[in-house]
Amino acid sequence: MPEARSIPSLDKSALGLFPARVETLAGLIFVNLDVHAQPLAEQVPGLAERFADYGIEDLVADQPMDGTQPANWKIVADNYLEGYHVPIAHPGLMRLYDYKAYDVELHDNYVWFDAPLRDKPSGNLMERAYQRLVSPMPGLTEEHLRVWRYVFIYPNTAIDLYPDQVWVWKLDSDGPKGTRDTAMLYRHPNASVRTRLAQFFNRKVNKLVGEEDVDLVANVQAGLESRGWEPGPLSGREAAVGWFADKIRADLPDL
Repeated sequence: MPEARSIPSLDKSALGLFPARVETLAGLIFVNLDVHAQPLAEQVPGLAERFADYGIEDLVADQPMDGTQPANWKIVADNYLEGYHVPIAHPGLMRLYDYKAYDVELHDNYVWFDAPLRDKPSGNLMERAYQRLVSPMPGLTEEHLRVWRYVFIYPNTAIDLYPDQVWVWKLDSDGPKGTRDTAMLYRHPNASVRTRLAQFFNRKVNKLVGEEDVDLVANVQAGLESRGWEPGPLSGREAAVGWFADKIRADLPDL
């Protein structure tokens, strides 16, 4: 502050940076601008224990990604929060997933998805190579080998738990019709050549899925802007979509 000595009783200690609540979960750093907010561990009880097997805090960061999607961030979240579009929009995932066993758990501030993998080899060469090469990271078991898991922490954090790697990504609004993605892949530092190959094929599969999702959310955004759009009923496969909408309405009651 220029010429601060000329201001009587100036308390410089009260003029610092704005404080923020900073906490960790499974080695990941979370920042909340509301210093009076409920502690993260209390918001997502039991989640740290469920992450423990994956040893995320011991993994190394790799493959940072920044991107955009042509839709409101809540549309992008909705797309993540249901798997019923997989049979229609993601043929690769449909060959890998046992879709009928796809399961969702709703909690107060997070959603947990289990997507069991098929035993049948995929007819796609890249997907079949992943099925053959994938092995569980240290700390994981054969049970983890047979399932891909997805976690959405309200309001905008997604964590993808694979047997060979972990993806963490964050959704940020980029205006009413855009979303910014910030993502990071985490892998075990001592991964074998076999596992590195599996990780490569995993990323190839999910890169294609991501491109398919970008097209999906763009079309949903266009549909919401059409004069004929109106809300409809949700199916049982969309339980997490309803959960998310209820959370948004509770936090923004005047909108």
